[in-house]
Amino acid sequence: MCQISAAASWLEQLQLIHGDLRPINILLDHRSNVKLCDFDNAYHFGEYIVGAHQPYYKMSKQGHFGKAGVGTEQFAVGSCFYFILTGDDPDFLLDADGEYASCSIDGFLMFNTLLQKCWNMEYASVADLKTEVVSKVEEVEHLELGKDSKIMGMEEFKNRVKECKDYLARCKLDFDGDT
Repeated sequence: MCQISAAASWLEQLQLIHGDLRPINILLDHRSNVKLCDFDNAYHFGEYIVGAHQPYYKMSKQGHFGKAGVGTEQFAVGSCFYFILTGDDPDFLLDADGEYASCSIDGFLMFNTLLQKCWNMEYASVADLKTEVVSKVEEVEHLELGKDSKIMGMEEFKNRVKECKDYLARCKLDFDGDT
């Protein structure tokens, strides 16, 4: 989450938005560092967005995405974070006027306010969003989490990464016929 918000913040310094920020365009290298791809839909601030994907970019009830800017990208970043936390695309409820009203984020109280602020486009800059993300992630890393928590601690995360790497190494051996 920190690296995604840092990448969006860097683009913001160039007065650009990615324009297609969604999980399929967020890659991980061999060290699990984030790499954004698919920049063919990037926009300068102030340009009208003519193609984007819901629910990662907010479409108005008139059927357009508006002008590129801080708000449009923080909405996309928030939607990506929701996917990271839940494994699902955000499913926004619409109010009577067809405007985005809410999205269920039960179970992620620590990130609840952050996601709502992204979706309401309340940050003055993506850099401000990045600062809050870093603070929240540091807070999570220092928590002593109970069994019922939906957020795993750093030690459990490291153990799961090791399990995955061990499993992949075994699969490679099986696949290569070296068992």
